[in-house]
Amino acid sequence: TKSQWLEPFTWMDGIRQDSPRLPGGTILGPAASTAFCGAIAGVSEFINLEAKDTLGAIGLAVGLLLLIVIPPLLTRWRPVDISELRHRWAVGQLLRGARQLYGQHWRTMLLFALAGFVILGTIQGLAYLFQQANNGSQDFTVGVSPGSLDLKLGGSFSGIAEPIGSAIVSGIVVAFMRLLANHEEHGFVHCWRAMFERLWRVVAGQLLATALLLLLVITLIGIPVAAYLYIAWQFIQQEIMFENRSIRGAFHGSSRLVRGRWWRTLRVAAILAVISVVVGPVLGFFLIFLNFSPILVNLIGSAVFALLIPYVAIGRTLLYFDLKASEEAEEAAGLTRRYWFSRPRPATQTG
Repeated sequence: TKSQWLEPFTWMDGIRQDSPRLPGGTILGPAASTAFCGAIAGVSEFINLEAKDTLGAIGLAVGLLLLIVIPPLLTRWRPVDISELRHRWAVGQLLRGARQLYGQHWRTMLLFALAGFVILGTIQGLAYLFQQANNGSQDFTVGVSPGSLDLKLGGSFSGIAEPIGSAIVSGIVVAFMRLLANHEEHGFVHCWRAMFERLWRVVAGQLLATALLLLLVITLIGIPVAAYLYIAWQFIQQEIMFENRSIRGAFHGSSRLVRGRWWRTLRVAAILAVISVVVGPVLGFFLIFLNFSPILVNLIGSAVFALLIPYVAIGRTLLYFDLKASEEAEEAAGLTRRYWFSRPRPATQTG
């Protein structure tokens, strides 16, 4: 009978009958489809390499494993003191300290994350409306005519709007860290009020840094300079919020603080960047295989991205405290750093 003929194939009943459905985009942060496609491509390349060169594939796997295992062993994770924030932090202590501060003030952090979700979600909605009104495109062009020249400047609505929203949210967290470090009231309303007093500088400074870096990248030959300045300008918002500097002064203050400490800043900034852009898509990667709807995968990934914005801002501010403590200790010892790669030396020493 037909049932007897099909009986040997009953083990196939639980097999997926269709391909996983990938979300077409994302509300906030990187899309889960990026992690999914990247992982599939990476596994495929590894299988191809293993078929051609087994020893090479083993060496690559061991190298990646060491890259994951060794760095955590090269830093100190304990003790962590969050009762006083203005001191030196090892990388592991910094990461744990940011997590502990997040957990200790989780209600405020959730409000920050919700504000980020609302602000950036609203910006995405405005970008969608602009796209519908602009024949399905978010790109725009503005013409300017200085003198006899006729220039056209192009851009994307979301490309301009998203940095504004991100700058506002991270600025609120930096304001929280300033109030907390100064032992002042640091509720959500107090943080918002402190950030709002310097809102235009916090946003304009971050946007100006982004615009200048993009201009350098566009020239191609300016990419190495852009890579250096991206790290050197990590603390523009901190300089504005903590030192009440002008935008120009914030650029100079951040660059001076990173001078001679560029590699350390790069390490921590890279770790925080990886955390912010990887966790959401990786979670979405697994949700795709659990038959979650693409819309729900997008919402969860975007919520995770919003929740990580305060953590990253806390971590960057703790690094700011670390570099400030190092700078103050060197100044007290009569040491200075002349170049971005130089070690501290006596201020009277030349050459």
